[in-house]
Amino acid sequence: TQTWRGINMFTDNPLHKDDPRRLMVYKHFQRNLHDIVASAESAGVPVLLSTVASNLRDCAPFISLNRSDLSTAERQKWQELYDQGIQAEAGKSYADAIRAYAGAAAIDPTHAELQFRLGRVYGLSGYIEKATAAMTRARDYDALVVRADSKINEIIRAEATNWPDTRVRLVDTVALLAADSPAGIPGREWFYEHVHFTLQGNYQVARIMAETIRPSLPESILAKDTGQWVEPGTCHVTLAITLWDKKRLWSEMNE
Repeated sequence: TQTWRGINMFTDNPLHKDDPRRLMVYKHFQRNLHDIVASAESAGVPVLLSTVASNLRDCAPFISLNRSDLSTAERQKWQELYDQGIQAEAGKSYADAIRAYAGAAAIDPTHAELQFRLGRVYGLSGYIEKATAAMTRARDYDALVVRADSKINEIIRAEATNWPDTRVRLVDTVALLAADSPAGIPGREWFYEHVHFTLQGNYQVARIMAETIRPSLPESILAKDTGQWVEPGTCHVTLAITLWDKKRLWSEMNE
């Protein structure tokens, strides 16, 4: 019998961004999400749709693949520029690293690790918008598909527009979490690794959800609203979270 090996179970099946199997997953996700929302709508149940955030800044891609149609000469030139970028980055010559990585990306932009490295040196050079875009591409091109990518979040946003916003509301957790992240790029302040939230990350997302739901609460509840949200420390005390629990969570996530 097959045993659960966590993320390692996916390593035998890397997928290019345009792999037909990956495109089929998008199609199924879109249909399933629509059916779920339609069922809730028919039952008169309000729905809150949320985009799915992930670690962009502090999680390098797991598997990176080059385009399969690169010629031998293109592959050699790509590798030469990529290696030059790594060397320049290691020497903190970030402008040279950007030039080399950008040259490699002109040949093949679909290599996830290349995009992550390009995003990192863009960030170190103060080009925050370019850094965000490159790190987003790094996640989207990751051939180990364990993070919700841009297409998944596009589907969620699009589904929310199909219904009256009085019944189906969208909370763009991706955008709101990024707004509270250093340089606007989510990282280890919210995530243990690629997707799992830290205690602070869970609190932040809960706040985002609660602030979206708040206007729809009954007047009997709103009448008691003091305008103050419970602080993280109070939540930890209420949930009986100790230093041991924090250590246990970190240990489990690092296994």
